[in-house]
Amino acid sequence: MKQAQKNNDRRDLYAEITTKLLTEMEQGVLPWRRPWELGNVAGGQNSLPQNAITGRPYNGMNRLLLVMSPITMCDPDPRWCTYSQAQEQDWQVRKGEKGTPVIFYKMLELRGKAGGREDDPDLSDGRRAAQAALSGASFEPEESDGPRRIPLLKTYTLFHASQIDGIPSFSPAAANEQRWTPVEMAERMVEGSGATILHGGNRAFYAPSPDVIGMPPRSAFPTAEAYYATQLHELGHWTGHESRLARPFGFDRASEGYAREELRAELASVFLGLEVGLEPPVQEAASYLSAWLKVLQNDKKEIFRAAADAQRATEYILRLGGATPDIEFDADEVSWMGTPDDLVAAAPSRRGLSR
Repeated sequence: MKQAQKNNDRRDLYAEITTKLLTEMEQGVLPWRRPWELGNVAGGQNSLPQNAITGRPYNGMNRLLLVMSPITMCDPDPRWCTYSQAQEQDWQVRKGEKGTPVIFYKMLELRGKAGGREDDPDLSDGRRAAQAALSGASFEPEESDGPRRIPLLKTYTLFHASQIDGIPSFSPAAANEQRWTPVEMAERMVEGSGATILHGGNRAFYAPSPDVIGMPPRSAFPTAEAYYATQLHELGHWTGHESRLARPFGFDRASEGYAREELRAELASVFLGLEVGLEPPVQEAASYLSAWLKVLQNDKKEIFRAAADAQRATEYILRLGGATPDIEFDADEVSWMGTPDDLVAAAPSRRGLSR
């Protein structure tokens, strides 16, 4: 009975989340897009999903999961917390409320020789736990005589402020102390990047070889917001240059490589838009919907990698623009939204901003 329960508890989180995305995308919906204008919320600034206690924004795949939540789509309050965090504040999650699952990787330390199942029960248990949580991930720890650390994918549940009694009303500081408009903040990001931007023609693009962003003239855009939202999308591509975050580019518009890079730029523009209060251009994203469907159907981990790359791109641009996000990684529990292999590669630096 216990073994059957353990088997039932083994969840393929990659497949679950990707299936949820595909279900909405097959209906022609971009699940990370909001139905309201960001400029009309909280002074138009910083509507990033954030922890209700610490005020820190959630990052990577967790940011994407919370942005896609139906609650977020209906309520602009960006605050979330766990049940225990609410209790610590004498708040109460209302009975019957359904939480939103998010994920993190917990690093397990395994002692003894690899394969030492008989003389080290902890090693055996750790491996079985990791394999169950990772649901068939290809990562295998290297042979070693000393302690080793492997990633264990886990979930925890967050509740939105609207589901909690006793939580104070949301009063964003940005609405009371606003110094920059969304357009001014976006302009500051673009100027701080130092990117070469040329104006002319009738389309926006990034060319990796000359390392240049091409933009139509400002007069071709209906609003300044539309102009800068498009620039932020192209700036997302710009971060992938070999001298920056070194992402592979696909040059054939029909290829999966091209679709993957467009997905990263799309998510980066969504993340940056949340930072400043600009909605990314919808028409461009909609044109890639079928290509993204194919990519996600072929690889259940791709959305995790895309969100991780988009987070790196966002942080890279924010740093150049003089705005450093408040990100802290616990020594044991790392909120990392790549794959297990990505986590191991990034472990020495803890920040994972370069590859």
